[in-house]
Amino acid sequence: MTTLFSVRNLTLPTGQHVSMHLGRGEIHGLTGPSGTGKTRLLRALANLDEVSADLRLHHKPLGNYQATEWRRRVMLVPTDSRWWLPTAAEHMHKDMHDAAEKLGLTPARMHAPVTQLSTGEKARCALLRALSYEPEVLLLDEPTAALDHENVHAVEALIKGFSRDHAVLWITHDELQAERVADHRWQLTASQLIRVH
Repeated sequence: MTTLFSVRNLTLPTGQHVSMHLGRGEIHGLTGPSGTGKTRLLRALANLDEVSADLRLHHKPLGNYQATEWRRRVMLVPTDSRWWLPTAAEHMHKDMHDAAEKLGLTPARMHAPVTQLSTGEKARCALLRALSYEPEVLLLDEPTAALDHENVHAVEALIKGFSRDHAVLWITHDELQAERVADHRWQLTASQLIRVH
């Protein structure tokens, strides 16, 4: 698989050294105990936290990109997304109603005030917002943690479809989910990043 995104010699604030490659069409699952720095790793890869590392997209280093361009192409979906417009639909870069329907979100919910959405609806809308920008690398921080069984599987199916032409790094605390969705699996321990599969 052709390498789309790579990170070399990244040292997390928690002390671990990280090097990994993500290929187009791959989902990488990342598990590990709470507090080991998984979220910090995603923030570093999205260029939201300043770190010393060799980050490359299409073999071009981070420095070749404007910060806003990098963050659009390497996009993080955090566990708790922020909203600055009245409705979820207004945050979308393009029409996402077909994808929303797959996630059980009706047009009425997409156009409802964000303040009236449940935690699970906000989580699904945050994912749709990211996908609407068509990032090349999608960084997911427990995107299904607030979802019921049916919606978990709907999100997994949507991301698997998206990943055919993109790369995904997916944090999950659910080992069974990692087995279901990930082509490659990693574990971040208190001391190191380990390739599991």
